[in-house]
Amino acid sequence: MVEIDPIIRVALLRPCDSECYGLRTKSMFEALLEQGSNNMSENSSRIVVEEFDVINLKYPDENELGLYASFVIVGSLASAYDDHPWTEKLLDFIRRLHLENRRVLGVCFGHQIIARAMGGKVRKVPAGTQYGVRSTCLTDEGRKFFEDIEKESVSFIYTHGDEVIELPVGATSIGGNDIVPVHGMVFDGGNMVTLQGHPEFSTDPGELSLHAIADYNEKQPEYNWIGKEAFLENVNKTPTDSDVLIQRITTFLTKR
Repeated sequence: MVEIDPIIRVALLRPCDSECYGLRTKSMFEALLEQGSNNMSENSSRIVVEEFDVINLKYPDENELGLYASFVIVGSLASAYDDHPWTEKLLDFIRRLHLENRRVLGVCFGHQIIARAMGGKVRKVPAGTQYGVRSTCLTDEGRKFFEDIEKESVSFIYTHGDEVIELPVGATSIGGNDIVPVHGMVFDGGNMVTLQGHPEFSTDPGELSLHAIADYNEKQPEYNWIGKEAFLENVNKTPTDSDVLIQRITTFLTKR
């Protein structure tokens, strides 16, 4: 009889070292997975998030990738279409994960850098940076990802200035809106999923990060910023479908 490892390991690849977001991502995803797993009675395993600073070229040992149930690439203040000293290794690592059929989730920048790695195209959003709760009109693939949800659209928290404008071969959009048509992708085989929105913001550490981001953006006049008060009122009072998304993500990331 083969023993099942009581620990489910999730590798979090962090391409951001900002105090307002990057350095908070581990705690946000720990909270997200704890919240999602509370509703999974059949899952008694302990979930451990291991963080890797990809800006400083820190990655899981290439001989130990099989220890991880999944990999998460989170957001960044960087743009996926720019070349940084650390970009090429991340692009190569994404391609390797895909070739090895590893389970991967990309969030915001993660969504965009995965698109670039796999042959898609990314650009700045012509309408400017998108802040707050946004609606996503679901495609058939989107409804399938959300396990045949009956709703035609779902709402989540977004904060991004770039977008995917051309899907990679083998990827299908889960939906979008008139301003940003691609809010996420599912790749053939279902082992690679991306989201433009931020499910991790709908946690207690995520709320703290939103306040820190608001403070940061108050000092960035070049941003298409709506103002701290308007932003926080929007994310705190506008209904979202984050509970559904968190549950779905937890299932995806922890499936053995």
